[in-house]
Amino acid sequence: LPTESARARWLKEAFLEVGVGALVPADETGGVWNEMLVKFNRIVPFSTITAVCRSGIGFVIEEPKAKALLLQVLKEGIAVSKAHGGILKDSFEDDYIASLSNLKKDAVASLTRDMVASRPSELHEQLGAMLRLADEKSVSAPAIAFAYAALLPQENAARAKMQALASPATSAVTVFLSHSERRLVVAAVVGCIVGLVVARRR
Repeated sequence: LPTESARARWLKEAFLEVGVGALVPADETGGVWNEMLVKFNRIVPFSTITAVCRSGIGFVIEEPKAKALLLQVLKEGIAVSKAHGGILKDSFEDDYIASLSNLKKDAVASLTRDMVASRPSELHEQLGAMLRLADEKSVSAPAIAFAYAALLPQENAARAKMQALASPATSAVTVFLSHSERRLVVAAVVGCIVGLVVARRR
């Protein structure tokens, strides 16, 4: 994938024009696609282990068997990313575990919070997407596949409940509360900034 398209350059210039820092990763770091893979490998193991264990990450790391499952999920994600051309540091695994150790002991992923509250989550967009990437390159990911299968019944039940209860007047609010609120807020802010820049250039 191209690391800096004309569209990416235009967007970067738009952000810089209004005083917002922006950077398009260079070729030597693997580009935008690699940054996405790295971020994905930070999100999926955290979501997977806290959702399956229904426990804060600090308690997971303290329990050897749970930590072993976390490491297996992480190794599978790394293998998938490398199969798709990802460039991850040799120290990625150790650095990742160290970063999790610095979180609050009861910290869980937003996906886990949604599941605990019986709300639709990003199970398909996270674990499901990782498995689709694995299938594309014939990479074995048994731990992720197990977690996905184990969490699917609850995800299906939450989505069925939402569809049964939601009316046209409340569905938009329900969806907003059920998914990554932070991502939506960031998208809205970015949209406002870009819109402002476009308006100023006309």
